[in-house]
Amino acid sequence: MSVEPRYRRIFLFDEEGNAYTLANPLPVEATTTTGDFVFDVDDGLIAKSQVPQTTNDLNYGFDTPSDAWTRFLTEVDDGTIAAGQKPQLINGLMYYYDDKLGAWKRWEGEDGSMWTTIYGMYTRLGDSVLDDTLDAMKTVNASEFVDDAAFTVATDRGLVIGGVATSDSVNPNDFGVLKITTDRSLVVTNDDITNGSQRSVIQNSGSDVSDANPLPTTSQLKIETVIEDTAFDLNAAAYSETATPAYDYIIDNVAFEFTTAEARDITITSDNGTKIYESLANTNLSVAVASINFGQTSGQTFTVAITQTAGACSVDVTANIKNSPVALTADPVIAAGINQIGNVQLSGVEYVSGQSGVDAMTHALEVIDYAHHEIHAGSHFKAGYQDTTMNDTDTIALVFTTPNTTKWAHWVMTARTTGAATVQLFKSPTLAAEGTSITPLNRNQNSLNVATVAVKHTPTITTNGTKITEKWIGGEGFKSNIGGESRGDSELILEQNQQYMILCTAGANGIKCAIGGDWYEHTSKN
Repeated sequence: MSVEPRYRRIFLFDEEGNAYTLANPLPVEATTTTGDFVFDVDDGLIAKSQVPQTTNDLNYGFDTPSDAWTRFLTEVDDGTIAAGQKPQLINGLMYYYDDKLGAWKRWEGEDGSMWTTIYGMYTRLGDSVLDDTLDAMKTVNASEFVDDAAFTVATDRGLVIGGVATSDSVNPNDFGVLKITTDRSLVVTNDDITNGSQRSVIQNSGSDVSDANPLPTTSQLKIETVIEDTAFDLNAAAYSETATPAYDYIIDNVAFEFTTAEARDITITSDNGTKIYESLANTNLSVAVASINFGQTSGQTFTVAITQTAGACSVDVTANIKNSPVALTADPVIAAGINQIGNVQLSGVEYVSGQSGVDAMTHALEVIDYAHHEIHAGSHFKAGYQDTTMNDTDTIALVFTTPNTTKWAHWVMTARTTGAATVQLFKSPTLAAEGTSITPLNRNQNSLNVATVAVKHTPTITTNGTKITEKWIGGEGFKSNIGGESRGDSELILEQNQQYMILCTAGANGIKCAIGGDWYEHTSKN
């Protein structure tokens, strides 16, 4: 006989008549004898005296302010808690929220240390401080710079080596920043180190710079345009322009370009009334007043003026000066010692009318000799005397007296006759009377310069003096003049504070004779 088992289900109810279930568990008292939790209701707070079980997944942390164990608000602690659930913020909580993963992450570590991989760092406003592209920390307004890249002051950033503009000093073995000036220049001092391998040496002309051998210095000049006017209508009004340079300066050149050849007066004057240049009734289309070299101090002015009485004409005016940001105490010179200026190479000269110094057709360089240059400079003179009714043995004489200065006369004798004659040059003649004065002619008729050599004719001769040369002209087989040779073959530099006499003696009746001298006056540079 078989017995069929029977089962009975027993239900337990609480005081309110509700059945005990997982959602409404049976309450029991806890004990600490085994260290296990024994509880009827998990209300999220476990007394300090009880030890949480370690056999289950840990989801509790100790909350010091509550002095109790408190539960994470999640089912299972598997190292990552979903973003929708949040662990309680208790003291010693080992979790952090990873915004990039959108979840809470548990710190990991051992022996008291904790570590994790940082995927995101944020400001309190939620802005990321990491650069995902560069995988690095961001910097505020950062910029990357390559060599020779532009840099905006007070905006761009970079690694800066700083200095302080200060008069402070530090003691030996102290830390200190670099010293700079207020214009950001680094201050460098060469100490008096006796070991030559540890010091910088600056030399001048092969020797160390010292009080006895200082570095050479010189004033530095630059060219500056201080007047630049174009298309000024001279028919409407007279032109006048004043320049007031900021520093000591030298007026270098002034150029004028006129559209018509009307007569006009051109002047350049200083503020103290000095007339630097004047040209009256000038009709040239291009006028270049070059190498003026008139110096003035800072604050002094000069005025360029053009007056034209009538006629349609406009003008372009340009004035250039040489000036310096420091006071000029002397003419700028190359400093003493060996100075390498550099090399000058001419690869070609482009013709510009009136400015190039080359022939427009052949591009040949146009030059003049130095004596011709002195004509342009207004320092070249000539003087002479003639007799048109000379008979055999008649004489005429011309005396040249040089001043006692180093401005010497570079002199050439001239003579011409219609018949036979002897021409002689004497030095230091003895004269009872020097004769009648002659005014030498300046070969630049625009110059007001006056010769320093005095010339007189028909002296009263006591003795002729020392004969320098004697020539025969006008007779059969002889030239009719003196002075046709190249200047280098015939030029004399007359001795200062001395007298020279040309004496022409006729060798036939009824002849004409003219004698004279041609010279320029020059002070030697060396």
